[in-house]
Amino acid sequence: MDAYPWEISPEELAGRYLRLHTPAVCDVLDGLGLFHQALPPEIQPLSREMKLAGPAFTAKGAATTYFTEDDVQFAFQGWSKALGMPGPIGVVEASGDRTAAHWGELLSNASKALGGKGVVVDGGVRDVDRILPIGFPVFAKFNIPTDIRGRWRYVDFAVPVRVGNVIVSPWDYILGDINGVVVIPKELVEEVLVTAEPILERENLIRAELTAGANPMEVYAKYGSF
Repeated sequence: MDAYPWEISPEELAGRYLRLHTPAVCDVLDGLGLFHQALPPEIQPLSREMKLAGPAFTAKGAATTYFTEDDVQFAFQGWSKALGMPGPIGVVEASGDRTAAHWGELLSNASKALGGKGVVVDGGVRDVDRILPIGFPVFAKFNIPTDIRGRWRYVDFAVPVRVGNVIVSPWDYILGDINGVVVIPKELVEEVLVTAEPILERENLIRAELTAGANPMEVYAKYGSF
């Protein structure tokens, strides 16, 4: 994997992003002319409180009609490449497959134990009742009980993948919350962070004034946004 690309430490970067929310980050990206960085709205967290932030480690799969032990070894070897990243977020392109769960409890436990901070699946997940207690953030399109064996297999790792209209490359930054998931291009991660943080502070001031009964139009005129 590539070397860590940012000056802010991994722990500080993740902590500061986790204090933000995806709408504020999307507003910043809009201001930079990047209007298509949110992943499809069908991709949602397994529970409302789940939130994730970290560099993307990408995986791509495709439908199949057979299964071999080589598929298992290839998957293990592929995911092991993420060990070179601090607090990675898995991003799985299922290539439109809807026949199987592309993520489950065992992968969640393994990823958490090895330092992973969550996964975004453009497809299905199973073992939801067993994932929720371990607190590993999983965002997916749907729940389904079927295994991938004989239905779907991994074909590549650490390559650009397409999720909806968004191309996600390794080291792009992923932020996900109850509003959805947004992808920050690798080269803009620190710029977007320092631009979004004042937006959050301004929102807190606006909220306080509105809660106290201020005239909404006067508040809007004062801050220039809602």
